[in-house]
Amino acid sequence: MTVTLTNASGRLKVFVLAHETYCKTRGRCACTVTPGRDGRRIASSFTLAAAAREELDEAVLAVTEVERAARAGELRVERKAPEPTRPIPSEAGARRSSKRARGDA
Repeated sequence: MTVTLTNASGRLKVFVLAHETYCKTRGRCACTVTPGRDGRRIASSFTLAAAAREELDEAVLAVTEVERAARAGELRVERKAPEPTRPIPSEAGARRSSKRARGDA
């Protein structure tokens, strides 16, 4: 499921997606790991201008600042179920009716 967040505050908002909340809820890490011996994780973030940001992972709702802003009415949250995938029609079994195949009478 994806989430659309709309900034209703009229001001620029920046949300840090902390590893302890966002990555653990998401089930995989979205942090950047610095090269070198220490291998320190740097949390990802997103900036929300006075517009909507679509197709965010639902785990973003676990971030404390996002949850607080949504409760305060500064963000509107819209959940969207994923589109069902349609199978691609196979052309192997389809024949054009205007052409005759060999052996057709």
